[in-house]
Amino acid sequence: MAINTYSGTEGAGVSLGQVGSAYLETGTDFLRPTGPTGGANEGVVVAISMLENTEFGDLIAESPTLTINSVTASGGAVTGNQLFPQGLTIYGRWTDVEVILGAVVVYFG
Repeated sequence: MAINTYSGTEGAGVSLGQVGSAYLETGTDFLRPTGPTGGANEGVVVAISMLENTEFGDLIAESPTLTINSVTASGGAVTGNQLFPQGLTIYGRWTDVEVILGAVVVYFG
């Protein structure tokens, strides 16, 4: 895998999800290996926008102590019974996002 070098403005765009996006709905899952190619952070989800009230199954952070996730976090783990409201966008770095109820757009960076 090659590591891309970005200018200052290109790097900011990548961190805001300009590498691409995907739509996930109830019963769908994004795993890092199936993401876009070409960067050192291949397939990392940097933002999740809730199109409907949403519950997650797996929400695996690249660094569990820095980003909310379903495994462990300094503020506690996200579990399947926590509802994220429609219209909310959360930011972080996730390698696995599984929607068990609702619909989201995930943005890659």
